[in-house]
Amino acid sequence: MAGVWIRAITIVRVPDETGTMKTYRLGDWLRVGKHDARLLQAGGQAEIMPPLLRKAVLDLDGCGIVAWGPPDAVKATIMQNLPGLPVSKLTYAIPYARTLFWNPGVNIHFGLLPVGFSRLATGWQVAIPVGDYNILAESIGTDDARKRTREVVHDLRIPVYDTRLIFAQKCEAAQQTLNQWREECKSGDDERLCWLRAWYKVKPITCALPLTWTRK
Repeated sequence: MAGVWIRAITIVRVPDETGTMKTYRLGDWLRVGKHDARLLQAGGQAEIMPPLLRKAVLDLDGCGIVAWGPPDAVKATIMQNLPGLPVSKLTYAIPYARTLFWNPGVNIHFGLLPVGFSRLATGWQVAIPVGDYNILAESIGTDDARKRTREVVHDLRIPVYDTRLIFAQKCEAAQQTLNQWREECKSGDDERLCWLRAWYKVKPITCALPLTWTRK
């Protein structure tokens, strides 16, 4: 089976090549695909060793962060968690091959960031978490904002995305989406409704990340 060897640091249950679930315990070695290796490390269930292999699997070359807040404060946080990842001040132009637009006001799990960046290397143009499952587009914003959004989306009985954490590939579709979102935000509407309008107009290939990405 193709993949990389990782070491369990807690109980790990994963299917083998036949689909049969297997259980691994502290200190056991198992072979999984790169995506599963990233998820298991992010979840504190396993570690990728040695360091050179870990760097190759995490694959952060060409990645960087655009900070919604003071970039120096963000850099200090990133240095503690993902040293070497460049940080730029807020811009709507996509500066890196794979860019995370991050509002530090939202909680994130730093171990998951390599997973988000990896989504952009597998065909997705944008990756963004879904917001609270109990909050639909029809329940946020003003009457006028919802009317503007309904004219584009047609039905507001849908979840909204958490725009405080956006992974974007450096490509035309992702850039057009960010540009359109910026234009929509000039209305002063809730930025989540603005994102829906921009997203529906441009239609980038989007990976919807789970709510847990912005919850600790």
